Amino acid sequence: MNTKVNYKGNDYTVLAGMNKTVSPVNGDSYTKAMTIENNTNKDGRVIGVILRYKGEIDDVCIEFKTSKTKNNPPISGDLALAVLGSKISPNFSTPAFQIFPFPGDGILITKNLAIEIHLKTWAIPVPERSVMIALLMEELDDSKEVVQKK
Repeated sequence: MNTKVNYKGNDYTVLAGMNKTVSPVNGDSYTKAMTIENNTNKDGRVIGVILRYKGEIDDVCIEFKTSKTKNNPPISGDLALAVLGSKISPNFSTPAFQIFPFPGDGILITKNLAIEIHLKTWAIPVPERSVMIALLMEELDDSKEVVQKK
């Protein structure tokens, strides 16, 4: 799913997705939970993420990858869902539009490239549709800008 908006003369697209089931793993490895594609026909820069999650999965860790960032991720180390996003609960829910900004130039993503979201859980399975993500992507006018910023 994606939604396009124009803000102060710049075009932004919201790319979104939900996770598939992720089972606990032995060891220290991540499992691909979802793939969010840039199907906008424009190169872009993911500058922020909105993350909401359900259940007792606060300490599940998240990682963002593209084919171009596998060896140089935008965030290094284990990042827990509770740090990045906010929990949905029946009694209390924080605003859905808290945006976590990506450091530096964000994630540069060419048209038709996908961002993979990986999760790591040790003891608790992550049920399908428990992690919801919206990526705020600034559309770039010139594909050279994507190449120059690498």
